[in-house]
Amino acid sequence: MWTVSLLVLLGAALVRDARAQADGQADYCLAKDQYPYLYYGPKTAYERVYDHRESPQNVPWCRPSMVWMLGTAGTAYPDRETLVRLSETLPPLQDNILQNAMNSEEQAQRASRTRGRGGTASPSWARRHCRPVTVWTMGTPATRFPDAALIKRMARLESLRDQIRRNHDRHSGRLCAEDLAALARWHLNVTEDRADWLTGQGQADLSFLARRLKRRLPELLNTTYSADRFKFRYAAGQRTHESAEAFASGLFSNEVELPRPVENDPLLQFDELCPAWRKDRERALKEVELFESGAEMEQTIGRVSYRLGFHYNLSMENVDLMWEMCRYDKAWKYVSLSPWCSAFTEDDLKVMEYRADLQYYYAYSYGNELNVKLGCPPVKDMMDHFT
Repeated sequence: MWTVSLLVLLGAALVRDARAQADGQADYCLAKDQYPYLYYGPKTAYERVYDHRESPQNVPWCRPSMVWMLGTAGTAYPDRETLVRLSETLPPLQDNILQNAMNSEEQAQRASRTRGRGGTASPSWARRHCRPVTVWTMGTPATRFPDAALIKRMARLESLRDQIRRNHDRHSGRLCAEDLAALARWHLNVTEDRADWLTGQGQADLSFLARRLKRRLPELLNTTYSADRFKFRYAAGQRTHESAEAFASGLFSNEVELPRPVENDPLLQFDELCPAWRKDRERALKEVELFESGAEMEQTIGRVSYRLGFHYNLSMENVDLMWEMCRYDKAWKYVSLSPWCSAFTEDDLKVMEYRADLQYYYAYSYGNELNVKLGCPPVKDMMDHFT
């Protein structure tokens, strides 16, 4: 018994030590290491390992008359099998690593669509045993600018920002100096004439998604565009048209001829053509209103108000405006953080995201039984293309 217990305790200690060591090395940055480790077995460069002695080799009382040398071949490219494995494994692994870095910064539902893509891009069982003959995909338009009504309301954030700065001048707020400075520099840089337009980040997201799909199905998509082989269809509108263009440009290097959209397309706009569905959307708003009046949201509003230096609770509308600006800002400029996100803790952001999830669940997902029926036409279209 004592031996078993000792082994278990020793094993637990070793695991803890290993984890602690791993945590300490997890933040290592190769780019900042002035003296990186450069020894890689037989693939180590000769210039890294030779002893740097350049002076002539002198042997007392001897004169060199001949030299004989036996050496190994220099560093070679990998063999064919290794090259195939590298080309199949590293691109999807690269995507996953970049995606992990992206996911660590995601804080809002409207963040880049690349966050929600599937897992590993390595060949599946089907890829190893089957040959793809057809691909059918249906997607949503990418990240857009807000609608005109929301842009107009967002203009009020500038006066709210000034109030937050005055609160901190009176030592009432809890924002750090860096977050407060970033908030002071913020200005709304979108106008109502760009309402609902596709953003540059949205175009990049769709192009990236298309390139990934091309790597997953090279047998079908590693070719030039031909109207006889490939069919695109999109709903009428600036955002949907540019989304289709961005996706097509990621798939094909040559120019793609997109067809004219079908007005009131029953395949792509089936929800908007159903009066009963539009009426049922009001239920989604009721569920959101119930959550807004609950304890979780009340606590979130209290924490946000306190962080920003207010001695009273802000309105739900003002907290919602800050949340909208936070997630839109992040979606527009993926590589930077929105200063409005500093108003929220991580727990607050999760509460706000859950509130948005409620609306989408009842409006577009399983919370509305009509959605199951409305999804039948696209499923039938997919099956028709495979038969």
